Amino acid sequence: MTNSHSRAPGFARVLRWISASALRIYLVFAFLAVFPILLFTLYADRVLTREAERLEMAESNQVARLSAVMVEEHFRSVTIYLQAFAARPLIVDSFKKRDFDTIFREMERARRFMPTLSLISVYDPDGTLRMISPLDPAVINRNYQYRDWYQGVARSWTPYVSQVYRTTADPQHLSVAIAVPLRDAEGNLIGIVAAAEPLGRISEWLRSVTDSGRRAISVIDRNGALLASPVIDVTKPPVDMSAYDPARRAIAGGEGTGAFTAADGARQYAAYMPIRSLGWGVVVEQPDWIVHARVTDARRQNWTIAVFFMLLSLASGALIARLYRTQQQLTTQVSDLTGSEARYRSLIQGATYGIYRSNEKGFVSVNPAMVRMLGYDTEAEVLALDLGRQLYADPSQRQRLLTNYKLNEVVTSEELRWKRKDGSLITVRISGRTVPDGSGSGYSFEMIAEDITERRHLEQQLRQSQKMEAVGRLAGGVAHDFNNLLTVISGYNEMSLDALPPEHPARRELEEVRKATERATALTKQLLAFSRQQVLESKVMDLNTVLSSMENLLRRLLGENIELSIILGRKLGHVKADPGQIGQVIMNLAVNARDAMAATRGGKLIIETANVTLDDTFVRDRLSLKPGPYVQVSVTDTGAGMDDETRTHIFEPFFTTKPAGSGTGLGLSTVYGIVNQSGGEISVYSELGIGTTFKVYLPRVDEPAAEEAATPRAGSHVQGKETILLVEDEESVRTLTSHVLRRFGYEVLAATDPPQAMRICRENRGRIALLLTDVVLQKMSGRELAEQISAVEPSIRVLYMSGYTDDAVLHHGVLSAEAYFLQKPFTTDGLARKVREVLDTPAQSRL
Repeated sequence: MTNSHSRAPGFARVLRWISASALRIYLVFAFLAVFPILLFTLYADRVLTREAERLEMAESNQVARLSAVMVEEHFRSVTIYLQAFAARPLIVDSFKKRDFDTIFREMERARRFMPTLSLISVYDPDGTLRMISPLDPAVINRNYQYRDWYQGVARSWTPYVSQVYRTTADPQHLSVAIAVPLRDAEGNLIGIVAAAEPLGRISEWLRSVTDSGRRAISVIDRNGALLASPVIDVTKPPVDMSAYDPARRAIAGGEGTGAFTAADGARQYAAYMPIRSLGWGVVVEQPDWIVHARVTDARRQNWTIAVFFMLLSLASGALIARLYRTQQQLTTQVSDLTGSEARYRSLIQGATYGIYRSNEKGFVSVNPAMVRMLGYDTEAEVLALDLGRQLYADPSQRQRLLTNYKLNEVVTSEELRWKRKDGSLITVRISGRTVPDGSGSGYSFEMIAEDITERRHLEQQLRQSQKMEAVGRLAGGVAHDFNNLLTVISGYNEMSLDALPPEHPARRELEEVRKATERATALTKQLLAFSRQQVLESKVMDLNTVLSSMENLLRRLLGENIELSIILGRKLGHVKADPGQIGQVIMNLAVNARDAMAATRGGKLIIETANVTLDDTFVRDRLSLKPGPYVQVSVTDTGAGMDDETRTHIFEPFFTTKPAGSGTGLGLSTVYGIVNQSGGEISVYSELGIGTTFKVYLPRVDEPAAEEAATPRAGSHVQGKETILLVEDEESVRTLTSHVLRRFGYEVLAATDPPQAMRICRENRGRIALLLTDVVLQKMSGRELAEQISAVEPSIRVLYMSGYTDDAVLHHGVLSAEAYFLQKPFTTDGLARKVREVLDTPAQSRL
């Protein structure tokens, strides 16, 4: 008994120890089996989440970049188009003449060409609206000085993009205004051209960029106002995003991605990108729950598997099988995440800009827009190109770019010259980034390319037009000053000749002075023709008649070794121009052709007329023309031809390729001025060793040709006793004119400026028969002075004189049929006869 009872407690302790050991072994085994599974599951969960976040922010960054480029390039294109519109001479001249009907028609054409604009309007410098398209009479003459776009342009005279507002044409939708200065030829601000861009259209573009609708794209202005978004309600006031961190960073010029907390406390993954040229920004957001939801199923299954494996830790075979199936499910989830990359590829394929990836060997991938830009039929043709030899016009340019791009991660606005399939050259602007390839030993380039060939051509046309306008204004000013000097020289020389007897020895020297004065007068007339400031007496005429009457003269001018062929168009339309000046155009072109064929000892000259109709496509690159019917005169020679450098300078005054002393260099510049002043345009095509063709386009008019009127012979009676009020601010011209008029018996009251002339008129009311005034005076024009004096003396007659004709006074240099005009320099006899002619004409309004 004693032994039995003594063994029982020991056995129980052994059993308890064994049970405790088994529990320890089980716990140890369970720990060793569960802990690796738990660590693996936590690691897989973290990897999956990070991969989802990385792919999301990478895709959002690409979408933000593409959105910023699309918005920036669109507004840049609109701004350049508005600048070209505002710089057109037709718009500037019509605005100065207050011809708003013409401006309205041109604005309608501009809206058809740029359909994204909801309206275009023009304003005076003080902000008063003068014309709007589409037409809204209710807002015309309303002042818009308070608008930020007006203040921006008025302050800096540069283009300005406004804050968000609502237009009167579309008050239910938000818009921004793009405003550019309207300048005259001297560069002065004479008005403002503004256009409205509806933000709803930008929102539509963004809908095409984003995916199923979860990702939000926001375009914000410089003040943080939400301008456009695929989900914005454009009928409500804009949302203020200035307090949102990604928006604040974007408009401050920052670029990046990250996780942020929105104003409502929601967690967002966002990418932000500045639109630097506008001061705007782009923010692309995706709620974190959407990103995490992509891997929620995989995470749930991972944890289910982990728990299952922890419960069945001894079933190693089942564990391995389950891990394999879990791996398969993870692969499926990763495949779902990469599906977003497929959607991004779809976006690339549908983009309107060329998008490509390349490396040092060539193109790796291109989108369809890139294939179309280069003129190829298939993507395979483009991928097979040798870039240095078949794409770049200058192969060394590609090598330089490769070297520079390896040192810079971002590529911004590089302009290149590429070759299309047909061999034609285009100008492209590329932007993008440089990225290392997968091996880490090389680089690839992700780029966006835009064809800006037509834009650069328009800019070149604008610069050439501005240069010719500046040179012409300088030439006209010089000619005007010379005409004043020549008037004095010619006048005193004539009086000196009249005072000397025929046998006086000094007459020979004075005759030489007279001849030199006549040559100088001819030279100033050529300068005035180029500067479009000469006086034209326009008539409706038939160019066939003009050419027929000149044929014998042209044959004598060309000589026997040049064959002349004149081909007259059938039923040729009429033009309105100065017949003498048009004859000068034909004569100058013929002389130019004769000199070009001198080296070849002869050739053939063909002059041809024809009716042509110019469409929008033809006049798009010719700023001075508008679509419609024209009469074309072409002059073709078989001379030596010209190279491109010579062709760009031939219309500049004093430019000549002839030897020194063989020409003035004013022949073609005179042609240029006469054609442009007549409302037409001249173009030139030439090839070295083949010849040259000049084409003159003059507007066709539906009026009968004017009959030639016999020129009445001036009477011999030029004396008078009337009182003449002379207004001339040039002292030497005023002194000479007064002296000449007094010699012919007139009483002269001389004034140096309009205020003095008004004072003399009031003091001599009823005595003054004629006002003889210069066109261009200080403080007011001659026409304005004539109007004020006519209010005091209604019966007074008016005679204008000038070294050139001011555009605003005499209709762009064309002499009005009602106004009497005396061109400087004039002779003493010419002055006396013109004064007598005006005084002998019955009084009527001829201002």
